[in-house]
Amino acid sequence: MCRCDPNCFQLFSDAIADQKCMSEKIEPTHLYHYTTAEGLKGIVEKQELWATHIFYLNDWKELWHGRGELSKALEENLPAIGDDNERRIGQEISGLLKSSPAPSINVFVCSFSGAQEGNDLSQWRAYCQDGGYSIGFPRDKLTVLTHESGFVLQRCEYGSRNSNRVVTGVIKGAKYLRDHGKHDASMKMATEVLAMFAATYKHPAFRAEDEWRVVHCFGIPSVEFRTRGSFLIPYVACKIADPSLWEDARIVVGPSSRETDELRVESVKMFLRSELAKHGLPTTCADNVRASGVPYRTGVGGGFAGRGE
Repeated sequence: MCRCDPNCFQLFSDAIADQKCMSEKIEPTHLYHYTTAEGLKGIVEKQELWATHIFYLNDWKELWHGRGELSKALEENLPAIGDDNERRIGQEISGLLKSSPAPSINVFVCSFSGAQEGNDLSQWRAYCQDGGYSIGFPRDKLTVLTHESGFVLQRCEYGSRNSNRVVTGVIKGAKYLRDHGKHDASMKMATEVLAMFAATYKHPAFRAEDEWRVVHCFGIPSVEFRTRGSFLIPYVACKIADPSLWEDARIVVGPSSRETDELRVESVKMFLRSELAKHGLPTTCADNVRASGVPYRTGVGGGFAGRGE
């Protein structure tokens, strides 16, 4: 959300509303973040989700894929735009999309999955090769809480069937701002909204993941840094210390070995009851901890990073 003008982002409501139509699937009740033991511990102790700068993710080139889909849709729509002012704005936006985005673009994302109730084998293999955990939050509560912190929760778009409506909404929003004497703001908001949508485009081959992303790309965030190898990784923290979010949270203990499943489940329950109580938060989610049960065996230890934390 634009921090300087909270109502400004609503001018692009056509584009944002259409995001709700971007999937024919039933929306899941919970969204799951796959992470390591260290990641789970940090989320609960700090009461934060970390949205990582998109250029420092392993799949950062997906931003180019999204930009390409939106650019194609814009070029296809320009000839049909009857309003001369809107057509000129569309041409300007087309130029923005064709220019290579610089790492200075502040797009931060934290990934979730709506697939398989947090127990998807492909996710365990990709992001939790050393055991790992998935932590699930109620989607409706997560939507409200992240929005209040300046983030937007978006379902990823696998393909381009809604790109036309997105670019049309962005053009109309930019024109509205210009009609009200906010020329510079029009391009700034157009850039930020398009960056948000570009960050949520995925190749159709990954459709089964049903990925959702918490995205921050509006205004100037308070950036923090963590280390990974020789890199300093920029991220933005999203506070999640909210009773309504935790009272129905769910945790799945990732595949390991039959001998360790019970111990891992019990240690997570003890940890949640102890740590959440320190924050004055409900500990009922400790009753929602379960073992994956997926017949995929890994070693148990540290080392692999989850997505967006």
